[in-house]
Amino acid sequence: MANHDYNKVLLIGHIGDAPSYSDKGKSPCAWVSLATHKQFQQSDEQVKQVHWHPLVFFGKLAAIAQQLLHKGAKVFVEGELMVTQRQTKKGHPYSFTQVNVRKFRLLSSTDSKSSISSPAPDSNGTTQEAPLF
Repeated sequence: MANHDYNKVLLIGHIGDAPSYSDKGKSPCAWVSLATHKQFQQSDEQVKQVHWHPLVFFGKLAAIAQQLLHKGAKVFVEGELMVTQRQTKKGHPYSFTQVNVRKFRLLSSTDSKSSISSPAPDSNGTTQEAPLF
């Protein structure tokens, strides 16, 4: 039996702020945080937990993300987890996990300047999905 590993992440959430963008390296790169949340009952209280996920886009996808993503936009992202090891200036090791985005779809728009918006019915009454980048 073959041994296969699988690293895939699917998230739906809201963008925390406009992406940071750089095209100074080998390939363009964009960074943004995605908020997801869950609600649950604890004792007699409704609790809402928010989780922040750092997203990284590379190449043409970075330029598209920089152009279309904005604070509050609801998006679907598909990617893989990457753990990066670094050292502080004092030489102490630390690591952080990020999602390297391979595809994304803008699910909603709170800004009229965006060229992609939520799915809308066409003249035949069928719903057209926003493009998957």
